[in-house]
Amino acid sequence: MNDFSTNQASGLRCLGNDILLQIFEELRSPLKGLFPLSEACGQLRELCLPVLFRAVKVKSRNILLHKDAFVPDYIWPHVQTLYLDGIFCRYELPRGYYGRANGIGWDLCSKDDEDGWEAAAIHEGRVADFLRNTLRLMPRMRTVVVNIPNIWPCDIDDAFRTAVPLPAIIALLSIPHLPHLEVIGTLYHMYDKAPRLLDIPSITLTTFKYKPLVTRFQPRSYASEAELLKLLLPALSPTICTLHVPMENLPLSELPHHDWPRLRELVIEGEYSGNRLPPPFIPLLARMPALRRLHLCIAHQSFWFPSDLEIIWPVETSIDMPWPELEDLLVAHPNPDDKLWDHLPSTLHTLRLQCWPHHFEITTLDPPIIYREGMPRLGGGEMSRSDEVDWKSPVLGAADIRRIMRACSSRARDLRKLEMEYNIQEDENSLLREIAESLPRLHSLTLFRYDPEVDQVIVGVPVPLVC
Repeated sequence: MNDFSTNQASGLRCLGNDILLQIFEELRSPLKGLFPLSEACGQLRELCLPVLFRAVKVKSRNILLHKDAFVPDYIWPHVQTLYLDGIFCRYELPRGYYGRANGIGWDLCSKDDEDGWEAAAIHEGRVADFLRNTLRLMPRMRTVVVNIPNIWPCDIDDAFRTAVPLPAIIALLSIPHLPHLEVIGTLYHMYDKAPRLLDIPSITLTTFKYKPLVTRFQPRSYASEAELLKLLLPALSPTICTLHVPMENLPLSELPHHDWPRLRELVIEGEYSGNRLPPPFIPLLARMPALRRLHLCIAHQSFWFPSDLEIIWPVETSIDMPWPELEDLLVAHPNPDDKLWDHLPSTLHTLRLQCWPHHFEITTLDPPIIYREGMPRLGGGEMSRSDEVDWKSPVLGAADIRRIMRACSSRARDLRKLEMEYNIQEDENSLLREIAESLPRLHSLTLFRYDPEVDQVIVGVPVPLVC
C-alpha cells in the first residue's frame, strides 16, 4: 500500500476513521494481525495507536534499572490500563547470599554492603517518584493493576519481600485522574514498618480491589498491613464505589465510624483471624446506603463446630434495612436463624447461598507451593501443615435452605437469579416446589447438590450434582 493520505481510491480510506476504529477493535487480538496492519503507513499507525496501546504491561523490578524498561513517551497519551507485573526491586543481598536466588539476580547491592536497606529505600523512593510523575502525563489513564506473584510461601525470606513498597503505594494513590487501582497478590509485607500516616492530600479512587492469593500460607493476618488498611479505608470512604478487600487484615472496627455514600459494591473474602466467629456485619456496614452488590465470603475454619454459622443480622439488632437498594447478595455458610432473610429489600435480583470456597473445591485448595518437610518458615523455624489453609465446608441440608428461602421469598419476590449449595434430603422436592411457586420471575437457578452418603463412601473430591 502506498501513502494512505493520497487521493487514490482506497477501500480503507473510503471507510472513514470511525469505521476503521471499529475494524481495529475487531483486530485487536494478537492473533488477528492489527500490529502488521499498523505498519502499512503513517496515518494507519496513528489510528491504530490508541487501540494497540490501550493496555500495556511493564516489569516492575526493571523500572529505572534497565534502559527502555518503561513504555516510550509517545505511547503515553494512549495508555488507559497499566499492568505493573512481578515483584518490585526492593531487597538487599544479606551476608551469606551469593550469586542468584530463584533465578533472580541480586543486583541492587553486594553481599558486603552494610547499607543495603538504605540503598533499597532510596531506589524505592526513586521508583515512586518516577511513577507519580509519569502517570500524571498519561491523560487517558484509568486503571493500574499491580500483579505480585506468590513466589515464596509467606514470602519466607526477609530479603525477598514480594509486596508493594509503601512509597509506590502512596504514589499510585496520589494520581488525581486515576479512578481504578487493583492489587493482585500481597499489598504490604509483614516485615515492612507499619505506616503511621498516609501523606496524601486527597484520594480520588472510585475502585480499589485488593485480591491476595486465596490459598496463601499462614500468617495471613499481621499488624503492618492491618495498620495500612486502617489508614487507607477511611481515606477512601467519601469517593469509593467498588471495594474488594481480604477479611484477614480488614479493620472492622473502622467501618462503622465513616460514611460510605457512594459505595455500590463490597466484596470481603478470607478467614477471620479471631478464635470466635466474626462479629455481626449489619452494624459494621450500616453506613453504606448506596450498596448494590454485597459478597461476604468468609471461610469456615476447621476449629469451629459445623453448627457455628455466622449471624449477619442478630435477633436483638433493631435497625432499618441499611441497604435499601441491594441487588446482588452472596452469603457464605448462611445461617437459617439469621434475621437478614426477613429484611431483604424488594430490589434484590441475585442471591447466592453457598459454601466458600465451594464444598467440591475445598479439598483441592492446596497452596501453589508444594509443602516440603524442613521448608523454612517466615519468622523462623520450619513449616508444617498448620501453615496451610485449614478450612471446612459445612453444607446445609435442604431443610435449612428451605427455611431461608421461605423468609426470603416474602420480601424478595423479584429474584431472577438464585444459586444454592446443599445436601440432598427428603425436603428437596418441597424446597424446589416452593421456589417455583414463590419466585415467578426467576430465570436462572443453579444447584450444587451433594449426597452425604455417597461422599462418605467415595474418598476424594465430593462431586456436586449441578443443575
